[in-house]
Amino acid sequence: RAEFVRSRREPLMNGKEPADIAEPVARSLMGPKASELAFAQLVDSMSRLHKHSYIKSIEALVNLDTNTVLDHITVPAHVICGADDPLTPLSMSREIVQLIPHATLTVVPDAGHLLNIENPVDFNNAALNFLLRHKQE
Repeated sequence: RAEFVRSRREPLMNGKEPADIAEPVARSLMGPKASELAFAQLVDSMSRLHKHSYIKSIEALVNLDTNTVLDHITVPAHVICGADDPLTPLSMSREIVQLIPHATLTVVPDAGHLLNIENPVDFNNAALNFLLRHKQE
């Protein structure tokens, strides 16, 4: 975790802007089947980030201990992950699903960490199907 934060934070604290690191960071997050269009969208999105907000977000997410609260979730929960996610692999998603009572797991094929960009059709279908199954609850 510390290395992940350092690898993202250090270049930015040494004068680089999000646009300067967007391409290598995007490559590290996307699955091997990501299209060039998806890659370009991610680079564009990352290039627009506010440097200090991005650093704070990464630090907060990495240091958040969700394991102590996940078993208290009582509403329908849906964990969606990309089959080729290099940052939060399927094994992590399975661990999360085990901690949340009655959680559902969907694995989106042909997608890495940015599954909503890499495979938006399957991502949207998974999310909408889950919501429609639970709209009465």
